[in-house]
Order: sequence, then structure tokens, then C-alpha cells
Amino acid sequence: MIALAQYSQNAVVPFVGTDLDPRGDHMRPLVNGWIAKIESADRARRPWKDVADECLMFYQRSAAAMWDPSYARKFWRNTPPPKFRISINKAFELVAVFGPNLMWELPHRNVLPKRQSRIPEEIYQFDPYAAQMRQMFESSATYDQAIDNVISEMMGKWLNHTPREQPATLASHSQAAIVDALVKGRGVLMTRPYQNPGSNRTMTGSFHLDPYRLFIDPDANSLETAKWIAIRHEDAT
Repeated sequence: MIALAQYSQNAVVPFVGTDLDPRGDHMRPLVNGWIAKIESADRARRPWKDVADECLMFYQRSAAAMWDPSYARKFWRNTPPPKFRISINKAFELVAVFGPNLMWELPHRNVLPKRQSRIPEEIYQFDPYAAQMRQMFESSATYDQAIDNVISEMMGKWLNHTPREQPATLASHSQAAIVDALVKGRGVLMTRPYQNPGSNRTMTGSFHLDPYRLFIDPDANSLETAKWIAIRHEDAT
């Protein structure tokens, strides 16, 4: 339903010239309703975005950026600048200290089959028919366990192979999301299908997403209670 309208870089641009054109009376209430919800989510996240922009400025720019007149006018109104100026890039220090402990190159994934529950032997002692059923059950359980072991081994090899197939590898995308989480307070990886150039094989990967492109239900207290989440897509024209 989010696809009923698409976001440009600065504003919502409805689909024009299609069946989803909001100028059509039958779609206007639905499209306008979703646009209002997305704009409400944009307003609700502004306090977080202001803090994220400030932290990003300290992380990306030079240490002298906080003494720039434009920054002073925004955060230090009517406050004369000090004669002795010093700044410590704590944002970069935070990423440098905690980042290596959170970033994994390509972690090895172990897939273990679920162990089947064993029935206590005391149950079979007083019933000869139950003892016969026990033999049949254990034979079937042994066969099922062997199948599960093969499937787990194959799944483990696949899960350890796919991160290397993903463009730029999963490690680089996860590292970018971790930096966003440390600096902006929100890191996002979007899991979606993709195809490599020249290949018809569809695979699944997790790709870094700028958290500024994420819009969350403003009435929700957490992601678990969010009724909807929207992602802004930017297409070249």
C-alpha cells in the first residue's frame, strides 16, 4: 500500500498518468490518506533527525566545524564565541572504540538440527505393544535425524556462501549500518531479493539503507507495535 505514492528527495510525488493517479476520484482518498500518514511520520522524527544531523556533522567534518558561524547561529544563539577554542571529536572516538567490537568480517554460521525428544524407557516396561512401537519410533527417528543432519550441513554451506555473493559483500553493508547506529542512533539493513548483472538467478541479501529514508508509524512506541513502515525510494529520471 505504501507504493501508492513515491517520495522524491524533497516531497511526495504521486504517480501521474497511471491508474494510481491521485487525480482520479476513486484513488484520491486512499493516496491522500497515506501521504498524510507519511508526512506525520516525518514530523514526528524531526527531533531525532536534528540530533542525528548534529552527531553526523561532528563525525564527518573537521573538529573545527563546531566553531563555524552557521553552526553557532543554529545552536549558540546570542552567545559570544570564546577566545580559546578547543574541540574533541567524541563521535569519531565512539565509532573507533565500539565499532571493531560490533563489526564482523564474515562470521561463520553454524546450522544445527533440532534434537528430537526421547521418550523415557519406563513408559515401555509395562506394555509389550508399547515396546514394539518403541522400535518403530526409534527407527523412524534415526532416519529423520539423518535427513536433518544432511539438510543442516547443506544449509550451513549456503548461508556461509551467500554473504560473499552479495554485491560489496554483507560485511561492508553491515559495517555501514553499525556506523549509522552509533552515530545517528538508528542503523538499518533491508533484506530483499536481488540479481547479479548478467544472471537470472535470484538471491537474497541484506543491504544498507540510509535511516533518513525510513518512516515509522508515529503512533507506535516501538517497532513491534508499528502498524506500518515506509521506505522512500528515489528513482533517476
